[in-house]
Amino acid sequence: MPVIANKTIADGQTTPVNHTFYVSNRGEVIEWTDRTGTVPANWAKLSFAAKWNKDQTLLRVRWKLDTPVVETPSGGLAKRVAILRTVAEHFIPERALDSLRADHVAFVRNLVASSDFAVPVRYNEIYA
Repeated sequence: MPVIANKTIADGQTTPVNHTFYVSNRGEVIEWTDRTGTVPANWAKLSFAAKWNKDQTLLRVRWKLDTPVVETPSGGLAKRVAILRTVAEHFIPERALDSLRADHVAFVRNLVASSDFAVPVRYNEIYA
């Protein structure tokens, strides 16, 4: 389980800026909100949930990050027109050894950090 506290995450700007995600819900799904700006509909949200299947043999862990796409028409007010969403899920069998679980998490962390992890940056282009 993650620590239920505010989280600071840097963005991807040329000069990265830290964004603080404040705990906004402590229920079954834990949520954090980046309260940058004055309009709540334009705030980024991070969530975490962990749930066992019915026979307690498989744990499903899910992280989700939603970042609003905001447009401001000339002379108008900024509004959310879409959402960028990333979902990461781990399905952890109860019988998996802790060492194997740690290796798997390291594989995922290193994959995402590698230059081989392709991310679409421009329309119809993928940079690896």
